[in-house]
Amino acid sequence: MPVAFPAPPPDPRLPTPILNGLCLDHDVLSLLAPITIALAQIRANLGRSLLATLGIVIGIASTLLVIACLTGLQRKVTTEFERFGADNFMIHVQRPDSGPFRNFRFWRLRFKADELDGLLNEAPHLKRVARMAHAYSQVAAGDQQIGLNVQATEPDFFAITRRGVSAGRPLTVADEVSAAHVALVNEEAADRLRLPRPWIGQTLTINGARLTVVGVVEPDPLTAGTLGSLGSDESFTTAEVFVPFRTLMQLRRRVWIYAHAQADSPADVALAQEEARFFLRRTRRVPAGTPDTFRFDSSSQNIESFNSTTGAVKAIAFGLVSISLLVGGVGIMNIML
Repeated sequence: MPVAFPAPPPDPRLPTPILNGLCLDHDVLSLLAPITIALAQIRANLGRSLLATLGIVIGIASTLLVIACLTGLQRKVTTEFERFGADNFMIHVQRPDSGPFRNFRFWRLRFKADELDGLLNEAPHLKRVARMAHAYSQVAAGDQQIGLNVQATEPDFFAITRRGVSAGRPLTVADEVSAAHVALVNEEAADRLRLPRPWIGQTLTINGARLTVVGVVEPDPLTAGTLGSLGSDESFTTAEVFVPFRTLMQLRRRVWIYAHAQADSPADVALAQEEARFFLRRTRRVPAGTPDTFRFDSSSQNIESFNSTTGAVKAIAFGLVSISLLVGGVGIMNIML
């Protein structure tokens, strides 16, 4: 049997191998050899290679498109909330999950008007507070009658929410103190009630009481064009009628009360909420150690919640891109080997 002997080392005096006209030493050639073989395999299986590459490109492009759309939506929603005001928050009734109030009906837990009296004076970091109420009522103008939630508010509401009037005048302190029979409408409410122009000075009838339209309120930037596009059902409408808070309290005995509040600055929102919490627990007689029967909703909290949701979706999309790259890479490696 012939005996195999190892190959002798290369003689440095011999000429160096040539690749594409370039002189290369043996180390460089050993590094380029796998690459040359892999490229040759790709050329030999060009169709499969192109399909694998196309799959990777489509997967990455579609995922990046989803991430771009989510980023655009996130910026739009954040901008809309910031227009409402990062220093604003709302105060709503909440039924706790534990404690002596957990089995109470919501109506029993509702705010009483006097429970919010004096809040502004006892919360140093609050700039404005406006009590709100709404009650579903039949609103008529001439022969036209519609049912909607009539909103009662105090004058500071429009400063808090940064909403003005496009015609006429806003509600005033004098209107509130005297429980004046005046009202503000928005354009959709005027159209649905078929109010003749000019709308200022027209008469509305709410639960048998006659009120004079004194102003046209600007659209709400957070709901305009959203609820109204959900259908023709009256529960999905952006029609608004505002009356002074005390006026609705006289017209309706059963109303749902909540409040809008504005802190001195966005940085003071947390302090203002703690001051309001201390005040409301006392006026609502919430025992120590039991959960609150109310909650605070702020635009910053809504933004954080939305950002966390979009962040989770982006993470999932990034994971899909990684999987696409891994699968495509394994396919190409299989072709190259």
